Amino acid sequence: MKKPILIIAVVFAAASLMGQSLSLSNEHGAIPDHSTILVLGDPADNEIVSEMDVTNNSTDAIDVMVFRRQGAFPSDSSWSQFCWGVCFAGDTDTSAFAITIQPGPSTPEPFSGHYHPRMAPGSAMVAYVFYDANDMSDSVVVNVEYKASPAGYSENPAGLVKMSEVYPNPSDERAFVDIYLPEGAGNANLIVSNLLGSVVKEIEISKVTERLEIPVSDLKNGLYFVSVRIGGQAVEAKRIVVNH
Repeated sequence: MKKPILIIAVVFAAASLMGQSLSLSNEHGAIPDHSTILVLGDPADNEIVSEMDVTNNSTDAIDVMVFRRQGAFPSDSSWSQFCWGVCFAGDTDTSAFAITIQPGPSTPEPFSGHYHPRMAPGSAMVAYVFYDANDMSDSVVVNVEYKASPAGYSENPAGLVKMSEVYPNPSDERAFVDIYLPEGAGNANLIVSNLLGSVVKEIEISKVTERLEIPVSDLKNGLYFVSVRIGGQAVEAKRIVVNH
C-alpha cells in the first residue's frame, strides 16, 4: 500500500467554542477544529488510512465518544470504518463505548479512519466528531477527504467553497453563516443535519456570495452540522449548538 500523503487545509478560520476541551493532532502537528485533511492513496490500495491523536486539554478526565458522518462515495462498493479502542464494522457510525482520556498533552489517544476504495478512483468525504459523552457540546471535528487517484495527487476540492463559522453559536432563534461559492459551481444547498445524519433543514444557495439565515427555533437543543452540498456531495461542514 502506498503511504498516504496528508495535507491539512484550513478551509476557513476556525473559531473554538467556549469550553472546548479536546484537540487533535497527527505526525504533522496540530489539526485545527473543523479543518480538512486530505489523505491520498491509490484505487488499488486495500485501504487508505488517516491517523490522529486526541488530547484532553482540561483538568479532569473526559469520557470521549466518536461519531462518523459519511458523504458520497465514488462507488457502491467503496466503504469505510474507524478504530477507537477497537475497529468497528463498516455500518457503525458511533463508537459503542467511550474511552477515558486523562488530562495533559502527554496522554493522546490514537484514532484511525480507514477507507476502502475497492478500485474506485475519486474522493470520499468522512467527518469524525470526538465529543464528551457527558457534554455533547464539548467536541472537536475533523473532515477527512480520502482521495484515491492513480496519479497520487490532485487539487483539494475543499478549497472551492468558503464558509464562515455559524454565528451566534450557541443559537436560540436564528443563526447566520456567510457562504462563498466559485463561479460555475452549479446548484448548491445549505444542509442542516443532526448527529444521526438526518437532514432537518435545507436552504437553497442562490448567489455566489451570500449571508444565509438559519431558523433554529423549531429545533431541539443539541449539536447539529451545517454543510454546503453541491452535486449531491457535502463539501464543507460547520458545527452549531442549539440552546433555547
